[in-house]
Amino acid sequence: MERPSNLGQDEGLPLTEPKYAILPSADLALVGKYPPEIYKGIHKLEETIKSTFDTLEEHDIDQYLSLGCVSGQDFQHLVENRQQLCYSVRFTYFPDIETLIVKIAMPRQNAARMAFRREITSQLRIMSLGIEERPALWPSLHISPAGSMKEADDSWSHPLMEPRNNDWPKIVIQSAVAESMPRLRQEASWWINNSKGQVQIVILISVRKDSRSIVFEKYFPKFSVPSNPGAQPGTAYIPDLISTTEVCYGDDPPTIRGPPVRLEFQRLVGRKPLLSEKDVILWPELLLEIAEDIFEYDGFPPLRLARYKAPHMLSPHLGRDVVLSSNGFLGHRTRTERIEKRQALRIKPSSMG
Repeated sequence: MERPSNLGQDEGLPLTEPKYAILPSADLALVGKYPPEIYKGIHKLEETIKSTFDTLEEHDIDQYLSLGCVSGQDFQHLVENRQQLCYSVRFTYFPDIETLIVKIAMPRQNAARMAFRREITSQLRIMSLGIEERPALWPSLHISPAGSMKEADDSWSHPLMEPRNNDWPKIVIQSAVAESMPRLRQEASWWINNSKGQVQIVILISVRKDSRSIVFEKYFPKFSVPSNPGAQPGTAYIPDLISTTEVCYGDDPPTIRGPPVRLEFQRLVGRKPLLSEKDVILWPELLLEIAEDIFEYDGFPPLRLARYKAPHMLSPHLGRDVVLSSNGFLGHRTRTERIEKRQALRIKPSSMG
């Protein structure tokens, strides 16, 4: 169940601003849990990335690489020559501890993020927002007050209102395999803590290949006193888990557990909604489509049309493939039923003889 929130308010923000605490780089990099290996150059890194990518195509393993002894010059060389790595990656660099985190992007996770991008863009477009308020999603590099640098999988900014890479995005979307969930949650901490709460929503997408399931976690910034004794004294924004939604595509029929994924308009755009403006919502049918894109099409889905229906119109909106399972969860027909339906609808090629 999704917790209610006070939109537009800085939850817990004190009247007088105390000293703000930036979480230590060693904590954000999880060096205790994942000790960095010594960086041995770009060619060795390319070999490691290729080997890890090949394994990730068949198995769920940690898709992050932790590298130590990476100087600022080394990192700059990697950024300028990243095409030599031959694979899509995201960098997080902590210059004070010379540690580089490399995340290897996978098609099945990209498909989930692309679906978010499509739906956010499409649903906001029909609300007739002015071009200056119409945000855009892109991978971007941001620098924290402590000097660490991070690339988002996707971040939402207003290009005409917020200079690119200067201000913090309103929303960040990060995705990874389930085995990388500890790192994924730490990414939420990096964005919310370092932006001092300017990042209003963090969506984490965790994909599990073996059970064919996806978990969506939504976080808001929460003002709090750090409980970590090693953290700097003062107060800080930390991620607060608002909702968890699980798509169990491996069930027969597939099911959804938890609420639809809701992206609050005010947190996305920075003001209260007017007239026809409303929250962006990914309903169960769209979440099931995302799962189908990942597990049936291996991250390369067919072209889809965006759909817009009110909640009370959800049932006819879902189509004939969607059923209500015995446990009350919304789901698709069984795979056997879907195959039989597709075979019945298949048009046979005409004879050329």
